[in-house]
Amino acid sequence: MTPDDLRYDPYTDLYYDDSDGQSYLRSASNPLAPVFINVTDSVWKGWHQGIAYSIFWDAYSLRLPEKMVQQAYKASCTLLKRISPMAINHIRLSLEKLGQLALKLNFSQWQDFDDFTVYQWYEIAPYINRDGLIYLRLLYKQIQSDTGSIIMYERLKAIQEFKVGRSNPMAGVRGWDPESGALTKAEVKNLYQRIQEPGAVWNTRSHAARILIQAQLELGKRNLQFLMIRADGLLEERHGDDYEYLLRIPLVKAQAGTGELPHSITPELASDIKSFCQRPDVAELQRKYDRLIIWGDANGGDSLISMKSTLSSGDAKGIVQQYIKSLKIENSRGTKPYLHYTATRGRHTVGTHLALDGATIEEIAKTLEHDSTSSSKAYLDAVGEDIVIQKGKEGKLNEVYTELAGAFFKGHIADHLGEKRVMVPIDLEAETLPTVPLIVGSCGYGGPCPTHPFFHCYNGCPDFYAWREGDHAAAKAAVEAQAARWIGAASIPERSSMHAEFDAIRRGIEDVERRIAEGDQ
Repeated sequence: MTPDDLRYDPYTDLYYDDSDGQSYLRSASNPLAPVFINVTDSVWKGWHQGIAYSIFWDAYSLRLPEKMVQQAYKASCTLLKRISPMAINHIRLSLEKLGQLALKLNFSQWQDFDDFTVYQWYEIAPYINRDGLIYLRLLYKQIQSDTGSIIMYERLKAIQEFKVGRSNPMAGVRGWDPESGALTKAEVKNLYQRIQEPGAVWNTRSHAARILIQAQLELGKRNLQFLMIRADGLLEERHGDDYEYLLRIPLVKAQAGTGELPHSITPELASDIKSFCQRPDVAELQRKYDRLIIWGDANGGDSLISMKSTLSSGDAKGIVQQYIKSLKIENSRGTKPYLHYTATRGRHTVGTHLALDGATIEEIAKTLEHDSTSSSKAYLDAVGEDIVIQKGKEGKLNEVYTELAGAFFKGHIADHLGEKRVMVPIDLEAETLPTVPLIVGSCGYGGPCPTHPFFHCYNGCPDFYAWREGDHAAAKAAVEAQAARWIGAASIPERSSMHAEFDAIRRGIEDVERRIAEGDQ
């Protein structure tokens, strides 16, 4: 269903199908593919990623006073115009739970949301899950805005300050969890090698999975963004004898804005996408649904897409996991024999590797399209806390640290700092944190650092200019603290390799200190 099929009434802000009298609310959570929620009667129904969500606006069913239901009904009309139709389910479940608790806790005096006190909020909180509390708070805030209630306004601050308990979804990032955290650079390299082997693609679905994996690890975007790329979304621009390839990727989160942004991709990924587009079944689906990355069901048909006009994130997750399982890529960390990969791990990998390469928290947030930098901080924490990745079963350490192992200091001693300054990583577990950045030198490399802008500097990088006035003793202390933490946690076969890695960096720092003391350049 599209806006062209419906008549818009600006007075009600609803859309109408004059052929059958149905009325619809337009959800703009995805501006490139707006969804219409049927609000014709007391049963609302909307689709999100191929799944139907509904709510029955009935006071008896919800076990709430009629006026409270009417207030929630009006507030939901406003909320669902800007958030996903999936929220219908959350709203229904939160109101049903509220009704059950009103009976259990004997809130018999309730008539409308004006009667919902802060004390009662704290009473119900232990019985409602995190999502339920979040959506109740959204409803409460919107109802206050709709009614202009002074008493609700006064309570709202206390309700908004209430801390909703949750598990930490970024814990796996901070700990380099082998199942949910970022892939190491060695693991990424191995994954790329395996998906490029002859026979690694055997049909359209496996080909689509390979493209999604490559795109996830290059760009760090969400599955839904890749699935919403239009059929003409691959761009090719010529610059003299060179070509630049771009993907026009939609901004799917309402907070990020609307429209599309071009993102540069490697020629290898562009070539694979072109090859994918040459498949006859893909070309047919692209013409029909105007999507670049698209595939049919197991029999090549379009039953997966026909009801919802697009594939869902769940569809993408399914084919990627099936593809990864079929390759049986050896897992060098953790307890499972084969590598576990998801789109979320791909995003974590991009964020963590950006941090390893010296990106700022703002740059990471922009790349991953985070609403704020708070989520992005986990990637900097991962770099600060987990500097060396454990050795794999084949004895291969992360190439960030092994490429120049044993080279020690190969840079220069400088009296002045350049623009690209190198700082000692902050140890977030230290008892006291530095009040100013500990600058130890600057980078003379012409582009972004291809490895790590601290540990690599002392261990063989010819472009590192160690500052004569830098606190190199603090740099050595930071390395020794990380060494003690990691070597203590590592299994016995790994300890000798870790000792060698950290010792190489420490000896590079000592070489800098010696040369400065001797007045070398």
